[in-house]
Amino acid sequence: MTNDIENKVRNLLLSSDCGTLSTHSADCPGYPFASIVPVGFDDFNRPIILISRLAQHTRNIAGNAKVSLFLNDADQRGYDDVQTCARITILAQAQRLSLDADANTVQRYCRFYQRAESYCKELDFDFYRLEPEKVRFIAGFGQIHWLAPEQLFVKNPLSFEVEAEIVEHMNADHSDALIKYCQQADLVVPEDSVPQMVGVDGFGFFQRLGERVLRFDFDEPVANAMEVRKALIVKLRQ
Repeated sequence: MTNDIENKVRNLLLSSDCGTLSTHSADCPGYPFASIVPVGFDDFNRPIILISRLAQHTRNIAGNAKVSLFLNDADQRGYDDVQTCARITILAQAQRLSLDADANTVQRYCRFYQRAESYCKELDFDFYRLEPEKVRFIAGFGQIHWLAPEQLFVKNPLSFEVEAEIVEHMNADHSDALIKYCQQADLVVPEDSVPQMVGVDGFGFFQRLGERVLRFDFDEPVANAMEVRKALIVKLRQ
């Protein structure tokens, strides 16, 4: 039962390309401050955000690094009653990243979001990792669970270099497969647009279609490049 819950939480987490970030208001002490942020992931699938130094939430974090990130699948599923949708609240510490020490994480995020590099270099944006402390998952009405970070945030079995090689190979040689994955998910691919694979881990892969980042899960977890290849072929044949 626990593994089933963990899988549901992980699937929802990784299929979310944006979330609601709540910080402690510096201007109005005692009040929470909520804002929308794009979300990427590091090699442990921990949330990564890129935020402006001028933004209110960044100033809030400077005073108190304790934050929460709220994610839900209401928009994806089109629920009539949002209280029946699945949602996650991640309690976390926001940690500013170094462009040098955390170069791999930064580069991975920039594959997800094309404008990220220019934001970072030209507009004084900084990367932050949300280091999870605890996770609350509501699967639907009355289905409430608390999870520890180690249940969800596990190391990508693929090294940064191996992941990058897979991504480069798929984008260079298998654009037809990337299109078909989208079509299988009933996603419309414009004639002048080609999806780009931007990340792969032990549970699935990410593709960017226009400005959207999409998640595709493998049928079974994988542990190395050969298993990724087999999983991609299986998914292509479904």
